[in-house]
Amino acid sequence: MSYTDEIMMLKNKVTKLIPATMASTSVLALLIFTLPFERIPSLDILDGQVTIRINQLIAVVLIAVALPAVWKQRRQLFSPPRAFLVAFLFILFLGSLLAIDLSAAARVFVATSLTCVTSLAISFVAEVRDMEKYEKALVWGTWITI
Repeated sequence: MSYTDEIMMLKNKVTKLIPATMASTSVLALLIFTLPFERIPSLDILDGQVTIRINQLIAVVLIAVALPAVWKQRRQLFSPPRAFLVAFLFILFLGSLLAIDLSAAARVFVATSLTCVTSLAISFVAEVRDMEKYEKALVWGTWITI
């Protein structure tokens, strides 16, 4: 195999995008729609130490829906800029182990990890062609909260 053939194969692999499924597009739009609501509705658990919001639950669903796309493109997790986020999560985990208050450190680690993993999932499923849907979801969510 010649050098040119190898480059063409690599180019085909890089430019071949895994299309976002209807489910991931819809869940991402729903997540964007609920972002302006922030505290409405929310559920306080553990004597008010933890607040669960609807957008966090939708983010968990988005992560679950995005797992096949992440698995198919798992090598990209270790290429910039995603590699920096993975490294940050690892360093955050190590720092949490050294905290004086382990329960508070665990809450911070889980909340920060949810945000980081959600952004990773979005980077794997969001497509430019769906940007108008996402903008509409954000505008409608914002107008409802105003």
